[in-house]
Amino acid sequence: MLIVGANDGAIEGAIEVVKEKLVILLTAIADDEGKRVTDYREKTKLAESSIERYMLNYVLLV
Repeated sequence: MLIVGANDGAIEGAIEVVKEKLVILLTAIADDEGKRVTDYREKTKLAESSIERYMLNYVLLV
């Protein structure tokens, strides 16, 4: 049972980090739409692979 609680805490922490990064990315996109991933990478300082993943999984769903 203790492992389940620790696992839940780790997942919640990871989710918060993803949310923070998504806010950074979405703000950059809203400020300057239509750019390429490399442009957003320079502006946000996020990894290019993360930006691509977030765009595929979250941004394109909006």
